Amino acid sequence: MSNLAEKYANEPVWAVVGASNERYKYGNRIYRTIRGAGYKAYAVNNREAKVEGDPAYAKLSDLPEVPTVVDMVVPPDQAQSVVEEAKRVGAKAIWFQPGSEDHKAIRWAKENGLDVIQDCILVKHVQNPGGSR
Repeated sequence: MSNLAEKYANEPVWAVVGASNERYKYGNRIYRTIRGAGYKAYAVNNREAKVEGDPAYAKLSDLPEVPTVVDMVVPPDQAQSVVEEAKRVGAKAIWFQPGSEDHKAIRWAKENGLDVIQDCILVKHVQNPGGSR
């Protein structure tokens, strides 16, 4: 696990952008895994009122607190706007799941002081369940 992945895998407050109610999709699996591991996880989905019975928020700026990590489970063409909003709300890191990466958004995030992780949190969680918390 990279140093940034190790550092942020143990942060307790996450937002999962692209969380969904469709259990076979990665947005749902990631949301359930993070929440089930004891993290405070916020579902961000502008088409759902609830995800897994929890409130869903249309955008990061609607969250009741600032997430340290924003987990991206959205198509690459949506990444730039999410990364810019993450910076505006005060998030510290963007965790790009495989398939959500956008080179322009990654470059912008790094140039604007956000830490960037490109990895699958599900794999990291299996390798190190619950982190070191």
